[in-house]
Amino acid sequence: MKKLIRAVLFAAVLIYAVQYAGDVFYDRNREALSSTYYEVAPHGCDVLFVGNSLIMNAVYPMELYGAYGICGYNLGTGGQSLPESKHLIEEGIRRFSPKLIVLDTTQLIVKEGVQRITFLHYLTDNMPFLSLERFKLIADLSAQMAYGPDEIMELIAPVTIYHQRWPEITDITRGRDPKAHTAGAKLTGRVLKEIRPLSPHEPDENASFPPLAVETLKEIIALCAAHDTELCLISIPLQSMSQEGFERRVDAAGFAERLAAEAGIRMWNQAARADELGFDRAQDSADGIHLNICGALKFSAALGAYLHETYQLPDRRGDAAFARYEALYADYLKAKEKITVQSTK
Repeated sequence: MKKLIRAVLFAAVLIYAVQYAGDVFYDRNREALSSTYYEVAPHGCDVLFVGNSLIMNAVYPMELYGAYGICGYNLGTGGQSLPESKHLIEEGIRRFSPKLIVLDTTQLIVKEGVQRITFLHYLTDNMPFLSLERFKLIADLSAQMAYGPDEIMELIAPVTIYHQRWPEITDITRGRDPKAHTAGAKLTGRVLKEIRPLSPHEPDENASFPPLAVETLKEIIALCAAHDTELCLISIPLQSMSQEGFERRVDAAGFAERLAAEAGIRMWNQAARADELGFDRAQDSADGIHLNICGALKFSAALGAYLHETYQLPDRRGDAAFARYEALYADYLKAKEKITVQSTK
C-alpha cells in the first residue's frame, strides 16, 4: 500500500512539474500563438484564421463576433510558414471541427530554408506541452529545416532560452498574454511615418514560388476537402513598402487565386485593393506591411461582411454554449479602447 501511495504521489508531482514547465516555457511575445486558443476553442470555434503576422495584425475575430455572432480565433504568428499553417489546420480540424478555415496566402513568397528558429518557437512553446501535435510539428519542421540535435532539443524543452524570459516567468500565470482578450489578434496603434508611392501592378502569371510552399498549399486544400471543412484563401491589402515587394505579393495573390479557381474554392483577393477598401495610407498602416488598429478595423469589417454573405456561419450571440465568447468580447472592447486612445497620442 505504501508503494502504491508513493507511486501516486510521484505521478501527481510529475504531472504538476510538467504543467509548470509548460507555463515556464510559454512565450508571451506578441508575435506568438495566444495562450487562450486552447482554452476558448474547446467551447466552440466556427472559423480559424491562419497565417503569418499580416493576418495576425489585420483580422480581429471579436469584431466579427460583435457584428455577426461569428465565433472565430486568429492563429496568425510572426513568420509563420505554410508547413506550420498546415499543422495548425490539421490540429484545429481534429480538435475543434471548425466550419471554415480562412488562410492568408502571403506565405507563398517565403523562401525555403530561411525561416528562423524563433518563428517556430512562436508555435511550439505555446502548444500543449505534451501534445502529439507539438512533437509532430517539431519533428516535421526540424526535418524540413535540417535542424541539428541542439536545435531540436531547444524546441522540445527550450531551457537554453529560459533566462531570456525571466521577467515573464516571475509572473507564472498567463494573465499577461498580450493577446488573451483579442482572440489571437495583435492590436497596435503605431502609424507609418513615411509614405512610399506604389505603382499599379497586374499579377504576373509566369511568376514562380518555392515548390514546398506551393505543394503545401495544395495539401491544405486537399486536407480541408477531405474533412468537409470549407477553405477560403485571402490576401491582405498592402499600403506602402518597396515596389518590388508589393509586386511579389500581388503575384502571389494572383497565383493563389488561380489555384483556388482550379480547386473550386473561394479566394478573397485584396492585395492590391487598399484604395477600393477605403484605406488611408497615412493612417491605417503600422509599417507599410502590417495594418494598425485603424486599418484592421476596416479590413475586419469588410472581411466579416464577405464571410457573412458567402458562408452559412451561425450567429452565436445569446447561445449559452458559446458564453465564453460573450465574456471575451467584453474584454476585447476594453482592450480595443486602450489601443485606440494610445494611437491618438
